[in-house]
Amino acid sequence: MKKFDIALELLEKALKVKPDYKDALLEKAFILIEKNNLNSEDATAYYNRACAYALIGDKKNWIININS
Repeated sequence: MKKFDIALELLEKALKVKPDYKDALLEKAFILIEKNNLNSEDATAYYNRACAYALIGDKKNWIININS
């Protein structure tokens, strides 16, 4: 879990510099999914997860998450 937290911290720094950096958004989404750290109140987590699904072509899960 600590490695996930460190990775998320670094990804957040990268996204502050370049908020639309797709590789960082995708990696962040996968880490959040792996940590099962999605909170229904956390719109950013759902957006990142939707981005991850969109990038892998999973339209069903993209729609679910983008509308959450």
